[in-house]
Amino acid sequence: MRKRHGYNVPSRMKLVRSLAICLATGVACAGITLFAGTSVRAYVWHVRHGDSTTFAQWRVPIPKGYFEAGASSFFKHSFGSPLWKAAPWGHISLFHHSQPLALGSYDRIEAATIRVAAEEGYQLQAQRRVQSSSDDSYCFEFFRKSNTSLVAIRCVTDSAELAVYFEGDRRFSNDVYGVVEGLERLPSK
Repeated sequence: MRKRHGYNVPSRMKLVRSLAICLATGVACAGITLFAGTSVRAYVWHVRHGDSTTFAQWRVPIPKGYFEAGASSFFKHSFGSPLWKAAPWGHISLFHHSQPLALGSYDRIEAATIRVAAEEGYQLQAQRRVQSSSDDSYCFEFFRKSNTSLVAIRCVTDSAELAVYFEGDRRFSNDVYGVVEGLERLPSK
């Protein structure tokens, strides 16, 4: 250290080293906040709202790890997502038709769902019927040839009044089936 005007002045190397440490610490803190922030956001959402939400006269269970990103949209991010596209993520969307669609039968629901997904570039991989406490639902699982780790699942209630969509990593695809199994129609007010 040199003395200048009666004060100790650190050498240029010490100053550069201190600035580098501060910068690295700031970048690390920002990264941890960004990557872990979605997990914290999901935890806080579940503490405030519990494990379900009400949507258009339905009680809809929301799986752990998901947080609300709009009135009918829930996201789940893993470490690194959404910045790294390879990081797994999941998105559940809810859709309500106030006038139940006049689809009338499973064949019409199936045809309409597959047609719309095909227009979006998806191919049907599997289909299943899922029982909830209020209604049967028909679920269709789709994939894209360009990226088979991502799936789209479209579930429509038997009345075609409510649809639950999932898009995201295949590892989170079972989350949507848990949501559909837990659907409960609420009494009319």
